Amino acid sequence: MKKIFILLSVLVVIVFATKSARALFSSQAKTASLTFTTGNADLQISADSQNWSNTLAVASNHNNMSSGYSSSQDFYLKNNSLSPISLKISVRLEDFSPTENAPAWPIIGDKIHITFQKLIGTQWTDVATANLKDWRDSTQDIDTLSQNTASQYRFQVTLDDVDNTHAGQSLSNLSFKFTGLQSP
Repeated sequence: MKKIFILLSVLVVIVFATKSARALFSSQAKTASLTFTTGNADLQISADSQNWSNTLAVASNHNNMSSGYSSSQDFYLKNNSLSPISLKISVRLEDFSPTENAPAWPIIGDKIHITFQKLIGTQWTDVATANLKDWRDSTQDIDTLSQNTASQYRFQVTLDDVDNTHAGQSLSNLSFKFTGLQSP
């Protein structure tokens, strides 16, 4: 019995040794170097549709305005996003001198109007109109631009009828902020 047990033990060891010593074929495949980058939303502005930036200097001084005053400024907006997305364009007026401007807002803030227009073909089409207070207090959508497209716009400044109660008022250090938000 002892011999049988020893013989069985040797056989078990031989069977395990041959199974574990047996080689299996294998092969591998892999991808080349991978890079993952995200795109962006990039709204740019220009005076001439050639030189694009995030800031545009415009005719900023509308001095000595009187009843019936009107002036306009042309500019371009471009969706220069890396991602294949459309941008919904909105605009709002920012007041960078709220303390200094506070006395004038209730007097002339609703007398000065800004109309944004878009050039469609050869026609200027109104896309949004509001007085300065409304532009300051709320955002308005003016357009949607597809990736790598640009459009020409204009903002037109007009002044309602004013009288001596409106004389000598000033609102300064204001800026229109255009925001491009990815649209579905």
